[in-house]
Amino acid sequence: MGERSGYMCAENFLHILPQKIFKHMKKALLLTVLLGTFGLFGITYGQVCSGNIGENIFTDGDFGSGTANLLTPDPMIAPGYSYTTNPPPSDGYYVLSNNLGSWGGLYATWLPIGDNSTDPFGYMMVVNASFSPGLFYEQEVEGLCENTLYVFTADVINLIKSGTANHTDPNVSFLIDDVVQYSTGIITKTEHWQTYGFTFT
Repeated sequence: MGERSGYMCAENFLHILPQKIFKHMKKALLLTVLLGTFGLFGITYGQVCSGNIGENIFTDGDFGSGTANLLTPDPMIAPGYSYTTNPPPSDGYYVLSNNLGSWGGLYATWLPIGDNSTDPFGYMMVVNASFSPGLFYEQEVEGLCENTLYVFTADVINLIKSGTANHTDPNVSFLIDDVVQYSTGIITKTEHWQTYGFTFT
């Protein structure tokens, strides 16, 4: 437990802020996010196409907002991970928070940041990966249409400060119906949010 004890330990903390999947669809889709040390594929940068944007089919397209620093109770969105209200999360735990700088026990190597929105109270998901790659976010979306182009984007950050040595960088894969659609590749310590996304039909 602690800052450097996990397969994907503190240096692999991520904020995941799903933004939007667009348009209505008729079939069901299961979006799964997989966290691992190594990518299932090489680095792939998908273009996010412009054009008309339909309604957000994720009913919970972000993690909400609130004045409390930590969201309670457990939102039950991370299969295989446990929710904690005692940050920072240990290996295999996650928390929804609106500002890491408010945590009394924030490790010196972590960035004391808020989420990547204009809402000062917006929640973000902070995940401390377990020793093995695994699912840390999953949501089923119903009412999908065939032969329709959809867009998924997520804002992600490696929470470890740049220049910090001996920390493993994370890699995130996005799956639909258990098939990898996109992998971020190694997410380096840039201290900046990165938007990752892909299109699918």
